Amino acid sequence: MRNATLAVASREIPLPSHVIISNVPGPQVPLYLAGARVQWITGLGPLLHMMGLFHAVFSANGLITINFISCREMMPDPAFYRQCLRESYEELALAVKKKAGRKKRKK
Repeated sequence: MRNATLAVASREIPLPSHVIISNVPGPQVPLYLAGARVQWITGLGPLLHMMGLFHAVFSANGLITINFISCREMMPDPAFYRQCLRESYEELALAVKKKAGRKKRKK
């Protein structure tokens, strides 16, 4: 991100990519704030000049969140992209369940 920021600030160096994916592993134990258990943690990232899409992937306590920020000029329909991400996740989850079921039958 430091190099991307410098590239944008100089305006002489083109941004090397239009999509950034940040993967931040968080604590895999329950966290508490003022005595209350934290139920959900999410991440966000900056959308710099000439960048069309930023994915923030964050995991904590056995859960994972995937958020994105997009430029309306480069991605005019972010709701459709969100739908595509959700459908892809559901397809992957179904494939994992099927594979796990085959492994159980083999034993």
